[in-house]
Amino acid sequence: MYTTYAEIVGEITGMLRDLKRVIVAIDGMACSGKSYLAGTLAAQFPHTCVIRMDDFYLPQSERTAERMAQPGGHMDTVRFADEVAMPLWKAALPAYAPFDCHTQTFGETVNPAPDTELFIVEGTYALHPEIPDIYDLRIFVECDEEVRLRRLAEREGEGAAAFAAQWIARETLYFESYMTRELADMIYDGTDPDTPLETDAPAEEMADLL
Repeated sequence: MYTTYAEIVGEITGMLRDLKRVIVAIDGMACSGKSYLAGTLAAQFPHTCVIRMDDFYLPQSERTAERMAQPGGHMDTVRFADEVAMPLWKAALPAYAPFDCHTQTFGETVNPAPDTELFIVEGTYALHPEIPDIYDLRIFVECDEEVRLRRLAEREGEGAAAFAAQWIARETLYFESYMTRELADMIYDGTDPDTPLETDAPAEEMADLL
């Protein structure tokens, strides 16, 4: 049985009453609605920082054959642990430079606000075993395959088939190797998101996050 959006909000609300800060992982399939869920939660809760796993791809120069043979081997889990996970574990603030895998360059350092109460780590590989288990809540998002592939085609255009062949195959290996879904505290169905809240973001911008 799937968790509803209201149940996720209720769980986080309860945690925020008891904890100084809450760390949530949102893992799951490509185009399943992970970013949309993270975005609506960030709009729901003030003082939220969303950290995206897409900012932690491994530079091409470090992608050895041995590394790429591992499930999720293209992710820079060491840098994520050093710059995000360990500071949060020590009750400090993370500071990291997003990596752009297209240009193979690092962006400006991201420094979350000191009053951040909710950290959301969003993206496939958020629950990778090489990342320290810093999470208070683990959410896995899945979605009807036909809907996912339609979203992928809309997002990637002519590159959708190549993306599916390379990256969906890799994430499937990751899910199966580490039983990622079974690690989650909640399973959310992103096929038709039940997130009827109003946000400050334009509707078309939120739709792009699906």
